[in-house]
Amino acid sequence: MSHPSQAPQEDDEAHQVSGPLLVEKLQEAGIHPQDVKKLTDAGYHTVEAVAYTPKKNLISIKGISEQKAEKILAEGERWLTPSSSRCSSTQSAENRTAWVSKRN
Repeated sequence: MSHPSQAPQEDDEAHQVSGPLLVEKLQEAGIHPQDVKKLTDAGYHTVEAVAYTPKKNLISIKGISEQKAEKILAEGERWLTPSSSRCSSTQSAENRTAWVSKRN
């Protein structure tokens, strides 16, 4: 009697896609908890929402300076980089780069 292969189970695990990352994940990247609270109070509840927001929108949040906005955007984009094991987005790096370039 042959034993069932474990390849399909391993294959399933490799193809699992996680949902959106909560904005609180940015604290792991060094964003201050008070700044994360400012983002959530302004309606940004996921890393994706923050990463795809124009810098001028983040700067309009009371207490978020241009320098903070740049750091928040950089960390948000880092969390979404497909080469990262933390990636939850299915967009290709080329599409994301093109979009970010147009945003600025």
